Amino acid sequence: MDLSQRVFSGRVGRHELYTASDFDYNSYDIVVGSSLATGVASVTGAAYVFRSAAGTLWTEHAKLIATDGVGDERFGSSVAIHGSFIAVGAPEDRTRGTDSGSAYVFELNIAER
Repeated sequence: MDLSQRVFSGRVGRHELYTASDFDYNSYDIVVGSSLATGVASVTGAAYVFRSAAGTLWTEHAKLIATDGVGDERFGSSVAIHGSFIAVGAPEDRTRGTDSGSAYVFELNIAER
């Protein structure tokens, strides 16, 4: 199996760098964080899910955002995927105090696999 294909999001702008990634070997899903991406506000961050059929052609499947996010929270600074669950870190989330941070958990729709 050749996993050397480059993947790109059609939505990532010039300054929205990929900052974290993880790969699930069982489902052929990749999650890539972009902590500078525009979500619901400027520089809230995002995570992109790429999916493949048996590791051949990777395509963007979803853009994950913090729907309650505000600017500079760095959502997407860290990401993890296991089976149908994705965790995305936002280390500068201020919900519980200055830079208290938070993690968001998403579940992929199994029917879409």
